[in-house]
Amino acid sequence: MKKILFTVGLWCLALCMQAAGRISRLRAELQDSRSDYVFVVAHRGDWRHAPENSVAAIKGAADMGVDMVEIDIQRTKDGGFVLMHDGSIDRTTEGKGNVADYTVEELKRFRLRRADGSLSDETIPTLEEALTACKGAVLVNIDKGGDYLSEIAPIIRKTGTEDHVVLKGRGTVEEVERQLSGYKDILYNPLAELI
Repeated sequence: MKKILFTVGLWCLALCMQAAGRISRLRAELQDSRSDYVFVVAHRGDWRHAPENSVAAIKGAADMGVDMVEIDIQRTKDGGFVLMHDGSIDRTTEGKGNVADYTVEELKRFRLRRADGSLSDETIPTLEEALTACKGAVLVNIDKGGDYLSEIAPIIRKTGTEDHVVLKGRGTVEEVERQLSGYKDILYNPLAELI
C-alpha cells in the first residue's frame, strides 16, 4: 500500500511540475519580443461546447490545448467578482437584470445558457472559481481586470495564479507602472484604440 501511495504521489508531483513548466514556457514566449510563437487564445473559453465564461468552458479550452483563455469580469452588488461579459445577465442566463444588482449568492442561483440558448447545469462562476480552473493549465487574460486590480489582486494571490494572469486595460504607461508596482508576476495587455 505504501508503494502505491508513493507512486501516486510521485505521479502527482510530476504532473504539477509539468503544468508549472508549461505556464513558465508560455510566459517566456509572451515576453520575448523576438518570439514567433503563435498563441491560441480561447475567447470566453470553449463557448461552442459550454456556456461562455463558465468553468466548463475554461476546462474545455484547456483540454483542447489552448495557451490562454480570455474571461470577462463584472462586480456584484456585494463587491464580489463573477464571470460575465455583459453588464446584465439577460443574454447568458435564465435570469434578468444587471450583475451589479445581485449578490454573488443570488447570482449563483441562475443557470448559464449555451450558445444555442438552451440552459445548462453550469452556474455563474466567481473569479476565484475561474482562476482555480486555470491553475496549472492555461494562462488567463482578464478583460476589465486593469479596472479592478486592487480588488482582484487578493483573489489572484489566494489562488496562486499571479504568474497565469494577463490583465487587459487602457491605462497609460505611468498608470500601469503605478498599479502593477507591487505585482511583479502579473502581466499587462494594453488595449490600443485607433482614432
